Amino acid sequence: MLYDLGPERFHAFTREQASVVLRPDFIAQQNVKLGRSSSTEAVWLGPRRIIELATKDNPDGAGVAPWWLSCVAYDHFLAGFERVLSDASDARHGSLQITVVNTDNAAQCGQHWFVVAYLIEPERG
Repeated sequence: MLYDLGPERFHAFTREQASVVLRPDFIAQQNVKLGRSSSTEAVWLGPRRIIELATKDNPDGAGVAPWWLSCVAYDHFLAGFERVLSDASDARHGSLQITVVNTDNAAQCGQHWFVVAYLIEPERG
């Protein structure tokens, strides 16, 4: 949903739009896509399953791996984001990046996630 808005409008993504993922019918649809029953009970998803769902729902085409999405532990996100910010030649500048971040670091096994979306404008010369 967020990626589908594109780099020009992703910052306008509202809480109302985001809350669709909490609706029972949406949860049931995603469970079916994961090969589960159409239960409306949300289950914990690890990084592979998150990427699997994003691949199935990718606006670039169903079944296309989402190059714009990553799932990482908190410490890995911070290190990677710092590299992106400090390197003006980083290939991720100028494109919308979405990261699903675990609230714990890589040495822990957290089960809570949050989403970070960012777009760093390339330097103009």
